[in-house]
Amino acid sequence: MSTEFVIELPDELADRLSEETDVSAFVTECVRKYVADERTLHTLRQAGFALSPARLEQAGRVLDTGGRWISSPVYVRRRSRP
Repeated sequence: MSTEFVIELPDELADRLSEETDVSAFVTECVRKYVADERTLHTLRQAGFALSPARLEQAGRVLDTGGRWISSPVYVRRRSRP
């Protein structure tokens, strides 16, 4: 079963969606990931983790930096050496 929605998006998001061959599938996957993230945060908070918006933003920056570092050509070359 499915439900149809009509939404308005900022131009930059509409431009991004226009790149997708199956917009419904793309949006569905995005919403599923968002819902999973909400559940994870809820579970972590129930377990006693202090996850304020500021701390989550800080963690995101750390992960972004780590991701850029890991995917850098220098790191890839170092890891591939025996």
